[in-house]
Amino acid sequence: MGYCGHGVAMASYFGFKLSDLILGKGLNSVFAEKKSIPIPLYNGNPWFLPIAHNYFRFLDLIK
Repeated sequence: MGYCGHGVAMASYFGFKLSDLILGKGLNSVFAEKKSIPIPLYNGNPWFLPIAHNYFRFLDLIK
């Protein structure tokens, strides 16, 4: 997750909420109800990383 410029405050808050979820205290939290949105065409195998690597290598070469 990106914090959009609110890194220290948000990271501390989400760390607190995550610790509550791990300890079983935060089960009524909105974070417990949300499911992660799956990324289309991604099943756990990062097939797109070599493509991205070569793309950024190309950009480095032309700059």
